[in-house]
Amino acid sequence: EALRSGFVDYISFNEGEHTWLEMANAFDAGEEFESIKGLGYLKDGKLVHTGNREFIDLSTLPDLDWNLVNPKNYFQKSYGYDRMLGTYMSKGCTGRCAYCYNPGFHRSTRRCRPLEQVIREMKYLKENFGADGFDFTDDLMFANRKEVVDFCNAIIDAKLDICWSGYLGFGILNDPNDFELMHKAGCRSMIYGVESASQKVLKSVNKVVHLDKVKSNVENCLKAGI
Repeated sequence: EALRSGFVDYISFNEGEHTWLEMANAFDAGEEFESIKGLGYLKDGKLVHTGNREFIDLSTLPDLDWNLVNPKNYFQKSYGYDRMLGTYMSKGCTGRCAYCYNPGFHRSTRRCRPLEQVIREMKYLKENFGADGFDFTDDLMFANRKEVVDFCNAIIDAKLDICWSGYLGFGILNDPNDFELMHKAGCRSMIYGVESASQKVLKSVNKVVHLDKVKSNVENCLKAGI
């Protein structure tokens, strides 16, 4: 539909970072785009797809260049904090929920940015623009307990003194002490996808959630102040 609108010459499928860079380089060199993977365009009225790309190794991407925008224009108020910014730590999710875009887009694969890069970015935004919190937009912020503990300890060690929120799966954490560590590190909100209180319904949409974990996880969050 986008291509047939007459306003679009090319579309990119899935991740576009490397695709767009190659397009820019080809444009500067006066070369055609048809050999660049990840593109779609119309030829004689039919869609041509140049092929899929491999997933990007997020550790190879540079730090986000926040000087290209004014971060203060994107501040949001939430959880008692006035200057929260959106950012991300990972791409994708290991789930295969039938209603989600993830199995088709990310092929149920999850990849993380280097933790030190994320901490460096938060510190930069706090010191240079006054950000006091971060809303992580990851589909799944943490895949296991170690990631949670490492992230929280890194924030505490860096003395960031910020708040943060994100999306978490049930059962990844079960120890009340882990939720207390999250609160100590600045977590003030955690979003869970319960979807249904029926285990039968959850199974029918391929969502791996055990309802007995739901209540205990929510209770542990509340007790910790999240």
